[in-house]
Amino acid sequence: MRTRITPVGWLVLAEAGLLLSSRWWPARAIPEPTTMALGFGLGAVVLVAWWLAPRQTLAAEAEWLVAACVPVGEEVTVGATLTVHGNLPPCTIEAMNPAHRRRREVVRLRSLSAGRVRPTWTVRFPKRGVVQLPPLRLCCSQPFGVISVERTVGLGREVVVLPAMGQLRRALRERLDSWSAELQPTTDSGSDEIDHLRDYRVGDPRRAIHWRASARHGELLVSERLDPGCRRLAIVLDTSGRSPEGVLEGRRFEKLVAATATLADACVRRGWQVTVHGGFAPAGISGDTGRLLEGLAMASCDGADLADVIPPQPAVVVLTARPGDVPLLRHRPLILGFGELDDLFRLPARLR
Repeated sequence: MRTRITPVGWLVLAEAGLLLSSRWWPARAIPEPTTMALGFGLGAVVLVAWWLAPRQTLAAEAEWLVAACVPVGEEVTVGATLTVHGNLPPCTIEAMNPAHRRRREVVRLRSLSAGRVRPTWTVRFPKRGVVQLPPLRLCCSQPFGVISVERTVGLGREVVVLPAMGQLRRALRERLDSWSAELQPTTDSGSDEIDHLRDYRVGDPRRAIHWRASARHGELLVSERLDPGCRRLAIVLDTSGRSPEGVLEGRRFEKLVAATATLADACVRRGWQVTVHGGFAPAGISGDTGRLLEGLAMASCDGADLADVIPPQPAVVVLTARPGDVPLLRHRPLILGFGELDDLFRLPARLR
């Protein structure tokens, strides 16, 4: 907790000192007892505020109200849960602005009685990765406005900022279709057993709807059956940081990560069982789109050798800045070079 005198408080103290010194004035326009009383009164105002203001802020506690994962570069609504145990005078809440890494005033609150409020505001997270939000700060200058109190409330919050995403262009969709059609069948033929149920999506065949389960849940459910090996796709992101022009970093590497995230999301929607590989996850990350994006949020130019992270399976897509450095494999992978990303992906304007 930090307590300090405001400019108004210093002015009040100066006036109090001036009035208390009136007994030594050569000519007094105001009677001495009156000026002395005014001086003591102004000094008492400052002392009472110094004692009372910090105790008033102890009546409130606050904590961050923000999702665990947020998209990069987009406007996100965040907030705080403010719990008041007594009476809280008018105050403000300060929070860190992720764009500038500085605290700023985000909410002004009127006087509150016991209860709970949830003020909100909007922010943008400019960089992908893990962001540590510091605790919120409660600021109050009541009563009288002569003493300012700043108190840290609650705990910090860790937020995972997901990579940017775009869309696949038609050229890439056609390329994926022709490449997957050429994949050699594997000895893992799959089975007709049901693997899991999922919500119905537009375009799903009617024969895939599990009518009995749909009737029980009151919504259409589609049965996903165990897929053969050729429906398992590994997407490899080259994190070596090398490119024909030198080091691939900054915005150029973010463009490669965004393309990987876009491809992973599209392939999951098309029914592939996707794993993402790279120096940040040599063994691969599997799961739904959210899990894959969380893994890509941790990607960095770590200098990992591309040959060490490519898994031994038929369906592999490699995104790299040096297509010629992809090692020879038994099964021909689909290689997407950095130079052709603009022709294959529709990415956010700031990454083009």
